[in-house]
Amino acid sequence: MPLWRTGDEWAYRWESPSGKGTRVFVVAREEAIAGVEHFVMTFADREAYFQKADLALSLEKRGGEVDRKMSPAWIRYQWPLRAGTSWTQTLTFERPKRRSTEEVIYKCTVSDPQTIVVPAGEFRALNVECVNARSGALLVDSWYAPDVMWYVRNRVPTRGGFIEWQLIGHQRK
Repeated sequence: MPLWRTGDEWAYRWESPSGKGTRVFVVAREEAIAGVEHFVMTFADREAYFQKADLALSLEKRGGEVDRKMSPAWIRYQWPLRAGTSWTQTLTFERPKRRSTEEVIYKCTVSDPQTIVVPAGEFRALNVECVNARSGALLVDSWYAPDVMWYVRNRVPTRGGFIEWQLIGHQRK
């Protein structure tokens, strides 16, 4: 499992059917929620709370208010991350402002390492593909590179296609 530090950052270029742009993600601080230590990653007007113990995503805030809460915390990558492994996780996404919940069953598989070329360079990465266990629909397709301690490419379905993120820079503090 990677060891993030306050100040680590990842810069991405994104593109979707509706537009394109860049965004920087920064590990801004550490914070405890209900006794569980988290890294707080900031980007745009959002904050994402990743559990320090496993980097599972438990909460997202937008404009300082809870936008989405995951129960249990969403396991983006199961450590140690190795080719041929898989996991299934039932998640409940709660959106307090919308007063709604949604249950999704993620089935994730890790493929053999491959060389991925993105604007930031060439990286050895493991492909982690997560599908909806009920429908088989793609939920997230991510290429995790140990050298940068996060993904170098990420694809998520969106209206009319996909939003794709590609690493353009990484800084370790």
